[in-house]
Amino acid sequence: MSSVPLRPIIACLLGFLATPASAASWYELSDHRWSFVAEGGARFANGIDVSSANQPNATKDWGGTAAQYRAEAWLTKPGALNLGLVLQPFDQTFRGTLSSTVTAKGQTLLAGQPGTYNVQFPNIRLTGNYPVWSRGESELRLGVTLIARYAEETLKSDQGRIKVVNTLALPLLNIEGRLGLGGGFAAVARADLLPAENGTGIYDVFYGIRRGLDDRRAIELGGRFFYGGYFPNEINRLNGRIAFNGVVARLVF
Repeated sequence: MSSVPLRPIIACLLGFLATPASAASWYELSDHRWSFVAEGGARFANGIDVSSANQPNATKDWGGTAAQYRAEAWLTKPGALNLGLVLQPFDQTFRGTLSSTVTAKGQTLLAGQPGTYNVQFPNIRLTGNYPVWSRGESELRLGVTLIARYAEETLKSDQGRIKVVNTLALPLLNIEGRLGLGGGFAAVARADLLPAENGTGIYDVFYGIRRGLDDRRAIELGGRFFYGGYFPNEINRLNGRIAFNGVVARLVF
C-alpha cells in the first residue's frame, strides 16, 4: 500500500489559487451557481498490460467492453474560479489466455492457461480551475485536481490468484478548453493529467461537442480516453497498466 500526505497537496492547491493579484475575488463564491453532470456510455479497453517484476506482459491482446458512467457537481461563474467534485467508479473484468507466466505473492500462474483479470479503480476528485484566456464564447482554463483513488487488481487462473491493493492521493494538472462554434454549439475538451516515467501516470480526457439548451442546461457528446499505470517492477507486486477509449453522452443541468 502506498500513500501521499494530503497536507502538501492541499498547500499546493491553495498556493495556486492565491498567486494572481486578483486572488481575493477567487474566494467569493456567493454569485456562483451549482451545476451537475451525469455521464453515461460505453468504454472499450484496448491496452491491458499485467506482469510481475522483470516478466513480459501476461495479458497480451486481452480487451473488453463495459458501461462507463460518472457524476460531477460544480460551482461555476463566468470569468471566475470554478470548483468541481467528481465521482468516478470503475470495475471491469477481462478474460483471455495467459501469454506468459506470472509469479508473485507466492503464486505462479502458467502461460497458456485461461485466466481473468479484474481491475477496480474508483476515485473521487476535487478540482479548482481559473480562466487564463477567453475571447467571446471561447475559453481556456488551468487548475489542479486532487484525486484520491483505490486500486485493486486480481489476476486468476486454475493455478491460483494474485491480488494487489493500493491506495493513493496525489495532485493532477487540470486543463479545460471551449471553442465557440456558433448557434449554441462549442467544441470542448477537459483533462486531468499526471505524466510519469516508465509508462506510469494517469491521463483522463474528455473531448466532444457541446450543445447549449438554455443558460443552465446542455448536452455533450464525445469520447473519453483513459490511461492508468502503476509499474513498481518489484518482486511480489503486479505491474498493471490499462487504456480504454469510450463513447459517452453528458447531461449538464
